[in-house]
Amino acid sequence: MNADSIIITGTGAVSSIGETLAQTWDSLLLKRCGIQEIKNWDASNLGCQIAAEVINFDQKRAGNFQQLKRLDKSAMLAIAAAEEAISQSGILNSNIASNRIGVFWASGNGGIQTYDAGMIYYAQHPARKAFSPFFQSNVLVDTAGARISQRFHLKGPNITTVSACASGNSALLTAMLYIKSGLCDAAIVGGSEAAVTPSVIGGFSAMKALSLNNENPNLACRPFSATRDGFVVGEGSAAMVLERLENASKRNFTPKAILTGASNANDAGHITGADETGKGAADCINLALKYANLNAEEIDAYSAHGTSTKQGDLSEYNSLKFCFSDYLKYLPIVASKSMTGHLLGASSALEAVLSIEMLYQQKIIPNLEFSADVDMKEPELFLPQAGIEMHLKHIMNHASGFGGQHATSIFSAINA
Repeated sequence: MNADSIIITGTGAVSSIGETLAQTWDSLLLKRCGIQEIKNWDASNLGCQIAAEVINFDQKRAGNFQQLKRLDKSAMLAIAAAEEAISQSGILNSNIASNRIGVFWASGNGGIQTYDAGMIYYAQHPARKAFSPFFQSNVLVDTAGARISQRFHLKGPNITTVSACASGNSALLTAMLYIKSGLCDAAIVGGSEAAVTPSVIGGFSAMKALSLNNENPNLACRPFSATRDGFVVGEGSAAMVLERLENASKRNFTPKAILTGASNANDAGHITGADETGKGAADCINLALKYANLNAEEIDAYSAHGTSTKQGDLSEYNSLKFCFSDYLKYLPIVASKSMTGHLLGASSALEAVLSIEMLYQQKIIPNLEFSADVDMKEPELFLPQAGIEMHLKHIMNHASGFGGQHATSIFSAINA
C-alpha cells in the first residue's frame, strides 16, 4: 500500500434484510432471507409473485416531507446508503474541496416506480391531468446520483453508469480511473434499485427469467443449485467512499479496505443470454487480476454474480474453471442474492460493500443450503454453509448483465 492507493473509508447499505449495512451483515450471518410475496401491488396475475422488497423503510432518512414528494424510492434508498457511508468516512470534514468529490452511481432502471405508477394512472384516467411536474426528473437513470450530489453539496464529477447488472462494478472502475487520473480526489460510489414493479416483474416473467417458486420464497433463489429455476428481483442500495490513502492519512483515519483492481469486458454476443463458455467473463476476471498484479491463487474468496438462472450460473461456473482451474475447489464462493434478491444494476455495488465488510471483519458470509448440480459438477465449488473466520487478504467481486456486460472488482485488506 502506498500514498496513491485507492482506499475505502466508508460503506453503507439498505436491503430487504436490513436498513443499514450492520443490519444487513447480521442478517446474512444468520441466513435470513428477504424474499417474500410482493406486498406493494397485486402480482397474482404474473408467473412470478415474489421479490425481495425493502419494506417499512424510514423515508425520513432521505429528506423532509416536501423533498420526499419529489423523490422516487430508488433515490431515497440511494441517499440513505450514501449518508451512512459518508458519515462513517468523515469525508465532508476533510480538507478535500466539494468540487473535488465526485459521485459515481449505478442503476439499470432509474425511477421505474415513478414511471410505472405514472403510466398506469394515465392508462386508467386518460382524461385527467395524470403526470406530476416531477415525473420526468424522477424517471431519469441519473437522478439518484444527482440527488446525492444535491443532498451533500458535492460539486465534482457526477456520472451514472448503466451496464445492466454489471453497473455497480462499472461505477467502481470509473471512479477508480477518475481518482487515479487526478480528475477528482474522492468519490461516493454505489448503486440503487427499486424495480419491483409490474413492468419489470412482468417483463422478466415473460422472458422466463424469474423463479416460479412462489410457494417457497425462502428457497426460490438457489445459485449454482440443480433445482434453480430463475432469479428473484430485489430492492436496495449500497455506497462506498473512495479516496487516496494520502488524503485519509491527513485526518488519521483507518481505511476499511483497498480497491486494488477493476475491469470491464463484453461478450459481444446475445443481447440477453450469457455466453455459456464463460470466455467473456473469464477475460474480465483475468484483466482485473492483471491490474491488481495478483495471481488467481491469491484470491481468498469470490463474491459471485450467482443469479440462480440455468444459463447464467453455468456461464459463471465455466469462467471460474478458466481462471482458477484446480484451485477452484478450495475457493470460498459467496452467493448473497439467495438472501437479498437480485438488485439488478445495484447488485454488484451491494456485493462490493459486502466484500469490503468480509475483509474488514475477516469473515466469510454463509450461503443458503444448495443441492448439487451435475452439469456444473457442483461439488467442485466451495459454497460455505456457515460463516467462516479466516485470514482474508484479497476478495474478488464479479458481475454480468444483459448486453454481454461483465465487470469485476478486487478488494484487499489493509495489511495484505
